[in-house]
Amino acid sequence: MSHPTVFALAESKFPATETRMQSRWKHPISFSYLIKISLIRSISTRAGPYGVAYDREGRRLLVAAAKAQMLQVYDADALQLMAEVPVGQRCWHFTFTPDDSKILLACGRSNDVHIIDAKTYRPIRVLKGLQMPWGIVTYPRAYGSLDLP
Repeated sequence: MSHPTVFALAESKFPATETRMQSRWKHPISFSYLIKISLIRSISTRAGPYGVAYDREGRRLLVAAAKAQMLQVYDADALQLMAEVPVGQRCWHFTFTPDDSKILLACGRSNDVHIIDAKTYRPIRVLKGLQMPWGIVTYPRAYGSLDLP
């Protein structure tokens, strides 16, 4: 059985001559540089990786493994699994609180949001009875799988 994969990618830009071309809608498009993306490394995750993001310092990589009902935390440099937190059904997206002390994880099929301690990865609380939460963001803006500050 193959496992889902999270990829680490590198992006590099290199100069190119400016090219003008017609799009299929007949509007001119200009390109002043090309982007090359290459695979650095891939890792296997639990089933159904959906929301993926780094923490603010870029030291941890978090993966919401929706089908496995698990939040996975990896060391971002070594890509080694640091922790797994059991969560609800179909947890798609997450965010840190603005002070980075907690992780808020939206679990659509179990109709709840899990609040997890961002240092110990222990569950703090579950907010139940929500209507299929899909995504989650905070104000002031914080790091998460939907947006970065």
